[in-house]
Amino acid sequence: MDNDFPNAAIEKLHIEAKVKKWRRTCFVIVDLIDCPGFEWDASQNMVVAEDDVWTAFLQVSLNKVL
Repeated sequence: MDNDFPNAAIEKLHIEAKVKKWRRTCFVIVDLIDCPGFEWDASQNMVVAEDDVWTAFLQVSLNKVL
């Protein structure tokens, strides 16, 4: 990396942090898609669901946190 981009100042820990965040995000998306009522919208590149599905999901999620 240093040979190709000597002034970038990108260190191994920066790359590892980005990969770790990307993995967490992917697992969240996969978990959502596995829940009934959620699906992936390829045209918008996001998880979509009806409002009542989101509301129910948030209620369950908040109960787990509290």
